[in-house]
Amino acid sequence: DTKTPARVAAASLALGIALALLLMGPLKHVGLALASSSASFVNFVWLMVLLKKRGVLGKMSFAKVFLPSAALALAMGAALWPLYRGEFFRGFGNAFLVLAGLVSGPVVYFSLAALFGSPNVKPLKDAVLRISNKFKRKKKT
Repeated sequence: DTKTPARVAAASLALGIALALLLMGPLKHVGLALASSSASFVNFVWLMVLLKKRGVLGKMSFAKVFLPSAALALAMGAALWPLYRGEFFRGFGNAFLVLAGLVSGPVVYFSLAALFGSPNVKPLKDAVLRISNKFKRKKKT
């Protein structure tokens, strides 16, 4: 079923645009970020509810899917907070801080996920192993 996710995405996009128009005046750029993340969250919840209703998730509960990911995201945010505050690398400028966040954010997230045994890490781990095996085979030839 490809129509349902497309419809949910379109509705979430419309919600994001409406929230952006409402929030960018009073909250400026923070309102745009809040609108975008709120629309993404609504998209996620809506799709999860539909998957649960259709029995695709089986016995898996929303809490088992959402809470570990939320905890990992909060931990990643806490780890990246010093970058936001500019406490490290002050002399390098904002571009370096953004690059450092883009690189270290996923590393922190997936390292913590692997440490706590999150099932979300398995597809990434499998992809990394496939890529590394391809490089090993190419080096042998």
